[in-house]
Amino acid sequence: MKLFNSFRWLQCLSLLFFLGISSFPLTNAANKDDDATVMDSLKKTYEELPDAGKFATGAVAGFGVTRFTVNKVVTVVKLAGAAFIGSEALKASGALERVSEENMDMAQQVKATVVNNLDKYREGVRKQLHPESLRQHFQDALDKDRMATLGFASGCFVGCVL
Repeated sequence: MKLFNSFRWLQCLSLLFFLGISSFPLTNAANKDDDATVMDSLKKTYEELPDAGKFATGAVAGFGVTRFTVNKVVTVVKLAGAAFIGSEALKASGALERVSEENMDMAQQVKATVVNNLDKYREGVRKQLHPESLRQHFQDALDKDRMATLGFASGCFVGCVL
């Protein structure tokens, strides 16, 4: 007997996707019954999986999320580095000293807006990544579905290492 058949595997991955976006409406209000049927079917299929299947599903999801996140973070760091190098080149060339007074006011407004938005983002990240909040969230996930949570954590680890 196979541990997973391809259809069941596809259903489980689909379940993780739909659970992740379940707070968003998938279709218009006329098809709410169809959405509920699909979600119920996916949840039922996932719940019928053995522990190894739940672990594997969590590991695949963790690996995918981590690889996606790491790639995006690397891209952001590259862009920030390029912007820094560009600003240093402009300063070294003296181009920033030739800015008119009108443009200087606009540049100060842009700088203030960027700094304000970055500060809001920083505070939001600190609130979400607070160690006690993370610990409680992880404990809740363990209590709800231990094997999927451990699989997700293992997948995240492998995604970071590779």
